[in-house]
Amino acid sequence: MNKRMVFRFGVVLMFFTSMSKVLVPGAVFDPLQHELSLTAVDLASLGSYYMCSYALSQLLIGMLADRLGGVRVLLMGGISFSLGMVLFPLSSNLWLLRLFRLMAGFGAGIVFLGVAKLIADLYEARFSYVLGFALVLGYLGPTTGAAPMVWLVGRIGWRWALMIPSIMASVATLGIIFFSRGTMDKIEGGEPLWRPVLQVMGKSEMIRICLSSSIVFGAYYALLTLMGRKCLEDVGGFSVAAASLIITMLTIIVASCNLIGGTVCKVMKGHYGALMAMFSSLSLAGIVVGWLSLTHGWHGGFLALSYVMIALPAGFFCVYGTMGKEISPPKYVALAVALVNFWAFVMIALVGDWAGRVMRGHEDAAQKIGDVLVYPLAAYQGVFVVFFCTAVVGLISAVTLIFADRKKS
Repeated sequence: MNKRMVFRFGVVLMFFTSMSKVLVPGAVFDPLQHELSLTAVDLASLGSYYMCSYALSQLLIGMLADRLGGVRVLLMGGISFSLGMVLFPLSSNLWLLRLFRLMAGFGAGIVFLGVAKLIADLYEARFSYVLGFALVLGYLGPTTGAAPMVWLVGRIGWRWALMIPSIMASVATLGIIFFSRGTMDKIEGGEPLWRPVLQVMGKSEMIRICLSSSIVFGAYYALLTLMGRKCLEDVGGFSVAAASLIITMLTIIVASCNLIGGTVCKVMKGHYGALMAMFSSLSLAGIVVGWLSLTHGWHGGFLALSYVMIALPAGFFCVYGTMGKEISPPKYVALAVALVNFWAFVMIALVGDWAGRVMRGHEDAAQKIGDVLVYPLAAYQGVFVVFFCTAVVGLISAVTLIFADRKKS
């Protein structure tokens, strides 16, 4: 019973870890840029540091998750995440801000691993369904971190606005600590830590699954956390409230898609290559629509449509995680899911950094209106070119999976 309570608090904590991905710099982009005199590259680095540390946690702790058990992993993650979240709004120094984002990102990644491991232990027969349900609850976090947080920042300032979810996440961590007593199994010895990683990643199908799925997330998270709202406001003709609402809508779409992830896995079992190619094609098509709408001055509704097309494939992580799980040895369930997530966040960090650098290159042409820096059209066109180049690579990788499926059959 206690282990199930730990799992429930872990899912609650996932809500806040998912929210934290979009809080900085997304919801506080303008106030941070104005109050702390940060450039677009500085702001992008706050997101990249979070994503890189998240990815690193998937690799480092993923090697230990099956050995340590879900409860221990959740404890480690909850403490690191809560500390990073609480300390961030108390600082004004860029390097301290980066450090606290590193702590929060590392902890957030560990929390996900702990939840995935507990699902494998408690609900092995229904893994994809329960993982999908947990992701739905977790992914609802960004819905609160978009439009509502932008509104809250405008009312009470970015520091107090960020402190509220930080304190609530700390309460969830205390719940995990309280119910963890008597739930931790004995730590078992085992083979060298790197051997399971090499065994799982040694399969070409796993490499292609990781590459294709990670690129899907790269563009989506850049929209969600860095420039999506700014683009809608600066060149799309949307108000701050409307742009924030669109970003919130994306998070709801992504969360909802995970509800059908288990059914998708069941229907498409044995045809994962075609499924991945479909998702990659949809993402690429959305990027093309977005670039065309910017280049040819189409109505802002087409830009919003492109966002939806890019977001939809990012709503099926439970499918990508199940793909990785099913081609890996049963004893490495948590590691397989961790590696899929690891590569996703490596790509998120890379695409976010590249997008930030493109925007920084156009800062001289940006206009300052009040406290807000409005970027030129060329900046966002350049970002969509970055999205396009990565999406083409992802689609090629996904298509090769189709041939792998045919060989098996």
